[in-house]
Amino acid sequence: MELEGIVSKRNETLYRSGRNKTSEIEPVIAEQARDQNGGLILMPDTFLLVHRAEITSLVGRYALPAVYPYSNYTKVGGLVSYGYDLLDNYRRAAIYADRILRGTEPSELPGSLERA
Repeated sequence: MELEGIVSKRNETLYRSGRNKTSEIEPVIAEQARDQNGGLILMPDTFLLVHRAEITSLVGRYALPAVYPYSNYTKVGGLVSYGYDLLDNYRRAAIYADRILRGTEPSELPGSLERA
């Protein structure tokens, strides 16, 4: 189910912020903090990822509940993430590339490798 459907079933309000300027980050967070039931669910986005340290710092300063899309947000102060570790995906891709370059046929590779 899409996020809009979930929000409407819970009789809540969804606000989207398509901000892409650094100067617009704090006003959005401050606005959500003024709402008694405010909170943030950040979606995967390059702009947000680049500014994750500032975002997690502001969220902490405003005591706003927030959920982040990647685990690297938690490494700079975020409390909870629902996503995967980007660097781990790159490491796994390197393992696949190495095995292919050493002669393993791509069709022989498993869908997921065991973590070492």
